[in-house]
Amino acid sequence: MQRCKTALGAVGLPYIPDIFAGSTDGSILVKQGLTPVIIGPGDLAVVHRENEHIKLSQVYQAAQLYLSMMLIFENIQRLKNIRLICVFVPAGIGAVVEWQF
Repeated sequence: MQRCKTALGAVGLPYIPDIFAGSTDGSILVKQGLTPVIIGPGDLAVVHRENEHIKLSQVYQAAQLYLSMMLIFENIQRLKNIRLICVFVPAGIGAVVEWQF
């Protein structure tokens, strides 16, 4: 959990613990003695609903966070030339977004 907090801080995102109603495989992980962490972009109020949506800026922040987590969990100082390519297909309209870190 501490490494997740560190990764959040490294990309300027706050650590805000919360509880939500829903189902995950977290209960299986807890039975194995692990601590599940649900972390990612978006608004839980609209997850799996008709109006589910996410801002592109949130996808970018999530990409930065996941990269930060990989570096921290593997104790790597810096990866070079990381390319993230996202393909979106909402309502049949395709879009490709690419970022370089």
